[in-house]
Amino acid sequence: MEEVDQEPDSTSVSSTTNRWQFLSEGVFSQHVPSPAVARPVGALRSTVLQRRTRTDDAPERINTSLRTLDSVLGGASPVTTPLASRSHLPTLETSVRSPNVTLSLMNESGVLRRMELSATPITPRPRTNDTNNTGLFSQIEDQSSFQLSLDQSLSSPPLKLNEKTYPNHPMLQVGLELMATFHNHLQEKNSPAQLLELLEGMEQTCAFQIDHLKSLENPTNVKDVLRELQLERDTWQLMRGLYSDRLSSSEEEEEDMIERELLPRTDKSIIEDFYSSDKFIRQAQIVVDWLEDIASRQLSNFPAKVKYYTDSVSWESTLHDVQHNLNTEHIVTELDPDGPSRQKRHLSDLDEKDEASLAKHLFECVRAGDINKAQELCLHCGQSWKSATLDGWKLYHDPNLLKGIDSELEEVEGNLGRTLWKSSCWELVKSSSYCDHEKALYAALSGNISHLLPVCQNWYDYVWAYFKVMVDVRVEQKLLVSNRYPSDDTVIIEMPQDYWKTILVPELIFQEIEATPSHKIRRQCTSCYHKAQKHIILGSLDGLVDDMHEWLKNTSQTHSHLLRFMAHLVLFVKAVHSSYHESKCNDILEAFIKTLVSHHLTDLVALYCSYLPPDRQVTAYSSLLESTTEPLQQKKCLELARECGLDVASITKQVVTTTQLLQEDVVPFPMDLAHDPGISESDRKKIDVLDWLFYEEVHRDEALRQSNALIREFLAVNKYRGADEVFQKIPSDTVTVITRNWSAKNGSSPLSHRLMSDIHEYVSIEAYLKAIKFFNLWFEHFHLSRPVSPSNGGTGGFMEQVAFDRQSEKHQIELEQWTMKLTSLVSEVKSQVYNVLMFVKGGWMSNVTSADDADPDESNRVQQMKRLREICIPRLCFLLHSVLHSSQNYKDCFELASVIASESHGLHEVFRPQELKQFLKLMYSSSVESSDTVLGSYATNL
Repeated sequence: MEEVDQEPDSTSVSSTTNRWQFLSEGVFSQHVPSPAVARPVGALRSTVLQRRTRTDDAPERINTSLRTLDSVLGGASPVTTPLASRSHLPTLETSVRSPNVTLSLMNESGVLRRMELSATPITPRPRTNDTNNTGLFSQIEDQSSFQLSLDQSLSSPPLKLNEKTYPNHPMLQVGLELMATFHNHLQEKNSPAQLLELLEGMEQTCAFQIDHLKSLENPTNVKDVLRELQLERDTWQLMRGLYSDRLSSSEEEEEDMIERELLPRTDKSIIEDFYSSDKFIRQAQIVVDWLEDIASRQLSNFPAKVKYYTDSVSWESTLHDVQHNLNTEHIVTELDPDGPSRQKRHLSDLDEKDEASLAKHLFECVRAGDINKAQELCLHCGQSWKSATLDGWKLYHDPNLLKGIDSELEEVEGNLGRTLWKSSCWELVKSSSYCDHEKALYAALSGNISHLLPVCQNWYDYVWAYFKVMVDVRVEQKLLVSNRYPSDDTVIIEMPQDYWKTILVPELIFQEIEATPSHKIRRQCTSCYHKAQKHIILGSLDGLVDDMHEWLKNTSQTHSHLLRFMAHLVLFVKAVHSSYHESKCNDILEAFIKTLVSHHLTDLVALYCSYLPPDRQVTAYSSLLESTTEPLQQKKCLELARECGLDVASITKQVVTTTQLLQEDVVPFPMDLAHDPGISESDRKKIDVLDWLFYEEVHRDEALRQSNALIREFLAVNKYRGADEVFQKIPSDTVTVITRNWSAKNGSSPLSHRLMSDIHEYVSIEAYLKAIKFFNLWFEHFHLSRPVSPSNGGTGGFMEQVAFDRQSEKHQIELEQWTMKLTSLVSEVKSQVYNVLMFVKGGWMSNVTSADDADPDESNRVQQMKRLREICIPRLCFLLHSVLHSSQNYKDCFELASVIASESHGLHEVFRPQELKQFLKLMYSSSVESSDTVLGSYATNL
């Protein structure tokens, strides 16, 4: 860098000295040399005093620097006016409301304990001393922290959670708290204010949970969820900021804008109107404020970290060496700000290290949007001149332009030579004498993206850099095309051509970031949370839904915490977006519901199912019921479904239908009449699932229909015990309840054909099962209960003969009793079987449904009933014949044959040819036996 004279030319901007001077003259010329340097300072003090009249409201820290300057010059410091605070861009205010998140926890005794997450004010984290900073995110840290307190008065039904079901696991509790907050804010009809409260509540709950996780004894165990929770908090905060503007319809009237344009205007008033009328620039500034607030959470107490030995002295190690003439051949001897550049020498090693550390800390303060803190840090380190340079970006404003001559003058604020100051910043960053962070410090304030990116460490930094520069360029563009009335001494200078080449389209900005050479940044661009934030910034809700739907395909990426976040985003999209991808949104909700089911979070499944369309509600909630087997839990699931407005009847029907179709048994034919295969594990599931339909009488018709269907399946494979168990589940008053329910809805009109068919089938099943029951009783009695005749060895004496005679008498009595019971059972079996064979109303298992009332399922039902007639009627005929034949009731056997052959009943039509052959053989056997019996009786009589 070229050297300059001791008193530089005030019009030159080519030297480093004048660059620093122009930088400081943005507010006033505070070109303060080090106390160790004896240089002419008369012109410098004159410049300070001249420029001081054009300053507005310098804070006390700058007054301190002026007093330091005067002490060096040997004069008294005049009274100074405060310096303008940060006011270059108007910002938006959002009210931060206290959250009111209520949970309802049920303990093991069933006692409901309601808990409210109430707001308790906390001391805000000081971010800046700027009293005029009303930025959208300036109040973020002034929010309230949550504390648990009991509350018995609830204005609306809260989300209920079960303490016994959900153990106190940190990761699980985080999800439960967030879900409770979301649903206690989300209403069926959402106004913009309610939606903003929802976003605010989610943001604050995330913040509370982050603090809670950090307070754990071993926070490393929840490191991953803590990181995701921070990303989620950032996303909700971004949404709250952007949608507070997007959902607002209070645009400034165009007439008011035109009226103000006719008045004298300054840079600040022009940009204020620009922000009021242009949503794009407002929302871009919101993004910048959001990113700065994220960085501010990491902002430490930097002055305490900079290890200076004394306060308010710059480069003290170099000063010590110069004062003691130590190693002066290689270090700078003139300790003004431009000394190192002018002499082309370095500071001492310790000062070089401290200077680099200071530059990094200053940049981090600017990155966090806290320039005041950066200026305080400069003063703390004895570099008041550098503190002054950080005010050059402020917009000029003279409130006296709109006042009359006799009005009291107000202080002028901002930098009239702002463009010159920014141009000087662009020249400064070209020098190799400054470290990357110092270049980035001034690049951030002057819109120089090329020198800002090298110090960016993550995705947030990159987005902040591009958006901050984009806002800066758009503001300059607006000022160029505006009709301003600058004063005569306004310094006008053109910005470098590269300044105007900045990307001004957010979509292109994200494309540029995704194509950056940094592998680390490109990898961060693939983060689900950063992708979501990108779509939210761009306002691309459809793109957000598309990406989230794609994430579902990567099961290793979409864990339960992310699925919950995605589900909440989808519900918010539904609330604010009229034309969203409904199918994809529902797929995301269903994926999260499956996660809830797998984690047995039954209290929440019904709630999330309620946001699905009715047909998908049935499918989603039925998956929970299929895995629930305990009766008490089943009742609770149905109660939750009813409270959330789900179609309980359709859901329970779906559960039963799905379970029964899981494994269909192949019907063997011909049947082994003597073998009942028993109840398998799949059969047990099918039987138990029917309980869902019997909890409420309003579902009794569906319960009967599904029970009939399962019984048909069991009877087809000779599973009498399974069919009987299902039948026993059906309450005896079922027909009465169905009739009563029908009358309550339809008055005195006759039952529908569908109900009549169901009742007819139920009665048919009852008749068949009774016939089988009495046959089994007969079989057991005939084959297993017949009294055994006493045995007589024939070699015993008198006592043995007496005992034998008594046993014979007892046996005769038992045999007579057995015969009487057998006759009764034979008669009962015959009666019950004939009840089936000669069934009324068209016959057993006949279809009474009219053709007009048939539905797709009815055709399958009719086929099954026809199949059962072909299986069960021949089976009963064979069973009855065996009973009659074994009891030597041959006449009844012939009567049975007549009934089967009768055209009026048409029973022979259900027999297959092989079965008819077999039955005729049995009748032939009975005929032979009957003939032998008759002949034997005739011979006896002869």
